[in-house]
Amino acid sequence: MRALEGNELLYGYAPRTSLALFALVAVATAVLFFGFALLEYRSNMAIIDTCRRYQASGAQQALSLSSRLPHWFSPEKSPRRVSFRHLQQILSTDVSHRSRMARLLLRSVIPAVRVMLSAGAILYINLQFSLLIFVIIGIPIAGLYWVSKKIADTITSRERGSQPVFAQQLELLSTSWENKAHLLPGAIDQELALGQAGSRHRLYFKRLKAKTFGQLLMNTANTLGLMVLVLSLGFWVLQEEQGNWSLWVTYLIALRYFFTSLNRVVQAVVKSARFNRQVRRFMEFLAAATLAANSPNPENTPCPDRVLHAYQGGDTYSDDDDFDED
Repeated sequence: MRALEGNELLYGYAPRTSLALFALVAVATAVLFFGFALLEYRSNMAIIDTCRRYQASGAQQALSLSSRLPHWFSPEKSPRRVSFRHLQQILSTDVSHRSRMARLLLRSVIPAVRVMLSAGAILYINLQFSLLIFVIIGIPIAGLYWVSKKIADTITSRERGSQPVFAQQLELLSTSWENKAHLLPGAIDQELALGQAGSRHRLYFKRLKAKTFGQLLMNTANTLGLMVLVLSLGFWVLQEEQGNWSLWVTYLIALRYFFTSLNRVVQAVVKSARFNRQVRRFMEFLAAATLAANSPNPENTPCPDRVLHAYQGGDTYSDDDDFDED
C-alpha cells in the first residue's frame, strides 16, 4: 500500500500503471476468494457430519441407558416416573437440540478466531483508541446476557406453560354452542385468542422482542465503535500521522473484520442460549442414568427428583418445532 501511495516500483513494476501487476493481483485475489469459499463449504459440511454423529451418539447412549432402567418410565403420567411422552422428548427432541446447539457454537469458531486476530491487529496499530472502542462496545454487548437469558426463559416457560390455547378456545366454543350464543370478534379477550401469559403464542412474540432488542444492542455497539473510530482516529491521522493513509485504511479493514466477526459470534451465542435448559436437562438425565445403570442394583435405583422435575412439564416440543427461523 505504501508503494501505491508513492508510486514506487514493486518487484520491478510501477503499481499505478502496470497492467501485468494489476492482472496478477486480480488473479491472486480471485484464487483467494475461491479458496476461501471452498474451505468454508468443506468446514460447514464437516460441522454437519460431526453434529449428525453427535446426535446419533446421544440417542444411542440414551436408548442404551433407558433399556437398563425400565422402572424409570411409564406409559402414562406418574409422579415417580417419566412418561413415554417425555421419553420421546429425551430420545428425539432434546438430543436434537443438543446437536443444534453444538452446530451453532462450532460455526462460531472461525469468526471467533477472526475476532482475536483482528483485535490483535487493531491493538498493534493503535493501543489507546482500540482499548477505548472495546470499552464502549462492551457496554451494550454485556446486555446480550440478559437477552440470551430471556430467550431461554421463554423456551422453558413454553414447555411448562399453562393450558394449551386450543383447550381454552374449545371450552369457549362449547359454552357458546350450549347456550346458542354467537361470539363477536371484539368481545373475545386476547387471552382467549392468543392464550394466557405462558402460552406458546405469547412466548413466541416475547422471544421475538428479546431477539430484536439484542439486535439493537449489537447495532448500538457497532455505531458507538465507528463514532469513536472516526473522531479519535481521524484526529490522530490529521494531527500526528499526516499523510499516513495506508495505516488508516489498514486499521479500517481490521476493524471491519472485527465488527463483522464479533457480530457473528454474538449471534451464535444468543441463538444457542435458547437450548441451554434443554441441553442441561438432557445431560442431567444421561449423568443420572449412567450412575444408576452402573450401580450394584440398577433395578432398585429410583429416578432422581431433578430428572422427574425436569421431565414433568406441560407441553413437549414436536420434531418440527424449529426455532432457528423465528
